[in-house]
Amino acid sequence: MGKRMMICLLALFLSLSLAFSVSAASYQVGEVLYHQDFSHLSGMSTKVTGIHKGTISSPDSMLWLNNCALYMITNDDLRTYALLPEIPWTESYTIEFDFWLCDPISTRGYLAFMLTCWGEEPTNITSLVIRADGTIDDFGTLSPEMTEILQKQQEMIHVTIPIENGILYEVTLSAGDTECTLQRESLRRISEGGRGFCIRNTSAAIGEIYIVNGTGYTAKTGEFSDSSWTDDPSNAVSDAAPPTGETTWLLLFPCVTGTAAIWAKRTKRHY
Repeated sequence: MGKRMMICLLALFLSLSLAFSVSAASYQVGEVLYHQDFSHLSGMSTKVTGIHKGTISSPDSMLWLNNCALYMITNDDLRTYALLPEIPWTESYTIEFDFWLCDPISTRGYLAFMLTCWGEEPTNITSLVIRADGTIDDFGTLSPEMTEILQKQQEMIHVTIPIENGILYEVTLSAGDTECTLQRESLRRISEGGRGFCIRNTSAAIGEIYIVNGTGYTAKTGEFSDSSWTDDPSNAVSDAAPPTGETTWLLLFPCVTGTAAIWAKRTKRHY
C-alpha cells in the first residue's frame, strides 16, 4: 500500500470520526435530552407536542390530551403507537414516565415503551412491555403491592428505565411509598432509533416524560429540566423529524465520495 493511499485512508478515518462526533453531541450526566409535561395542554392537539400516531395504528384509536396526560384510546385488540419526536441519542440514558392503564379488555393487555423503532409505521421495535396482569416481559412479575396499584388504576405509576452503555438490564416502578425493581432475565442491547409508546388490549394515560443522559444522577439539569419540548421555539414545526441517523449519513457522504474519487483517480493511473 502506497504512502498516498495510507494518507487517503487516514483522512477518511478522521472524517468518519468527526462526523460521528458531530452527530453525537456531548451531554452531562443528568442533563435532560427530552421532557414533556402535559399539564397545561388539555384539549389541544397532540401536534403541539410533536407526538403522533404510527401509521399502522388501529384506525379506531386516538391520541388525546386531557387531565394532565396523554391518553392513548383504543376499543379493539389492535396495536396503537404514539411516536415521540426525534431525541438526541446517547449510549447511556434513563427513561422516566408516569402512566396508568385504563380499563384493560384483557389481562394480557399492555403498555409498552419502545426503546428503539424505525419509521412511521413503526418497525424494528424493541420494547419494555408492562402487562395488566402485573408482569413485565423478560423481567418477571411485579410485587403484589405494585400489581394491586397497577390493577386498581387509582394513581399513576412512575417508571424508570436505565440504559447503561446501550444495555437494558433493569426497570423500577414506584407509586407513593411502594417501589418494585426487577432485573431482566438476560441483558439486551438497544440500537439507535426512534422512541415511543405502544398499547394493545387496553387504553392508557401517559403522564410526564423525561429522557435523561446517563444513569444514577441525583438531579436533572439542562434547559429541559423544567421546560417542555413544546416550550422550545425551535420545535414550532410539529411534523416528525427524519429518523435518527440520517444527519450522520449526510455528513459522511462528502467524505466517502471524496475518498472514492481519489481512489478512482489513483487506480486509473495504473491502467
